[in-house]
Amino acid sequence: MTFEHPTGNKPKKVIIVGCGPSRADYLDLLASADPQSIDRDEVWGVNGAYNFAPNIDLVFMMDDYAQINEKIPILQDIFETATVPIITSVARKECPTAVDYPLAGVMMMNPKRGDYLNHTCAYMMAYAALIGVEELIVFGCDYIDPGAQYANGNSYIRRMEPFRYMACTAYWAGICEARGMDIIITPNSPLLDADYLPEDRLYGYLIKPAIHQG
Repeated sequence: MTFEHPTGNKPKKVIIVGCGPSRADYLDLLASADPQSIDRDEVWGVNGAYNFAPNIDLVFMMDDYAQINEKIPILQDIFETATVPIITSVARKECPTAVDYPLAGVMMMNPKRGDYLNHTCAYMMAYAALIGVEELIVFGCDYIDPGAQYANGNSYIRRMEPFRYMACTAYWAGICEARGMDIIITPNSPLLDADYLPEDRLYGYLIKPAIHQG
C-alpha cells in the first residue's frame, strides 16, 4: 500500500507542535531564533497550532469537518482556509487542502493494536512511523492540566480523558522507537517523563543502580 506524503517531501527530521502546555517551549524557541534556521525538514501542527506557530508545513486535524462545522469556528476556519496540507479522518469538499489519513496503512503496520488511536498526537506518531521519519521532536503533546475544569459534572470519565490521550501518545512513541526512530520530548513535558530529572527515574530504587547502556 502506497501513500504520498501531501507536502511532496520525504521528511526525516520532524517537529510536532501540539496545543498542550509544553507548546510554550516551542514558542520560546521561535522567539530566540529565526524559524527557518531551526534544524528540521518539516513542522507538523495539531489543530490550532496552525494559528500560533508561524512555520507549520502540515496540519493534522483528525476531527471530521462534518462534526465540527458551525460548532468550533476556529477549527472550521482552518479547515476551509489553510494554505498548507491538512491530514484528517475524512477529506471533505469544503476543505480544499485536506487529504485522508492513511488509516489502513497504520493498522496494517500494527495489526495487534493499530486501532488504539484516541488523540491526534497519537495519530501523528503512528503516521511518522509509517512514512519513515527518523527523528521526531515533540512539543505540546501533553494534555494534563491539574487546574483544568471539566464539563459534565467533573465525572471520572471526563477527568480521565487527558490521561488516556497521553497514554496513547506514549504507546505510539514506543512503537516509533522500536522501529528505530529517535523521539525527543521537550524537557518541560510530562510525556515519557521527560520532565523528570535522571535521579527521579527508576521508581522503587532508593539508590539508583549504575547501569551502563551500550
